[in-house]
Amino acid sequence: MNAVWKWLTAYFLLVDAFEGCMPQTRFVLSKALALDLKPVIVVNKVDRPNARPYEVVDEVLDLFIDLGATEEQLDTPVIYASGRDGWATAEYNPEQPNNDLTELFELIVNSIPCPKCEDDAPFQMLVSNIDYDDYTGRIAVGKIERGSIKVNMPLSICRHDGKVTRGKATKLFTFEGLKKFLQTKSVPVTLSQFRVSLILISVKRFVTLTIPKHFRS
Repeated sequence: MNAVWKWLTAYFLLVDAFEGCMPQTRFVLSKALALDLKPVIVVNKVDRPNARPYEVVDEVLDLFIDLGATEEQLDTPVIYASGRDGWATAEYNPEQPNNDLTELFELIVNSIPCPKCEDDAPFQMLVSNIDYDDYTGRIAVGKIERGSIKVNMPLSICRHDGKVTRGKATKLFTFEGLKKFLQTKSVPVTLSQFRVSLILISVKRFVTLTIPKHFRS
């Protein structure tokens, strides 16, 4: 879980319009604030009977203050939504609910910062998860921190204990949305080329992947 946080540049803090802040809300928010990620408050189930969306927003902002949020972090957008009916809006009117999720998508495009890219730097990727394939074996899943990678590129595999071993990107996949694509051409893959900056690399025993002699903590 902690490694996956490093994939993010922003987050939606999802809160029930009736139940309000829960213990897990405090835990998740404290992690996000510590990493200085861009927040967006989403109050869901506003169409629920006895919903109290405006009170819940005040509770969330009080939690921000209690956890030591900065003024910039407190200046967060608020979205009111109904996941069941599939709509979201920044200006909630119970008598005239929105029809779709357009406002939410526009908020993502206009307010969420793009990931910072160093496409010309030496390649480095933090491995955040491990997948497995019966034919390929263990697969490293992560976000490109800098540089680019292509199929059959030699890699240094840097472990927490300081040991460094050698490997090779025998297969390479990219994600677009929820779909995964095998990269068959020997074309460099960079962070800035994909909306979702995740790749899969068929190597073993890894924590951080980089090209030889270019590890940066």
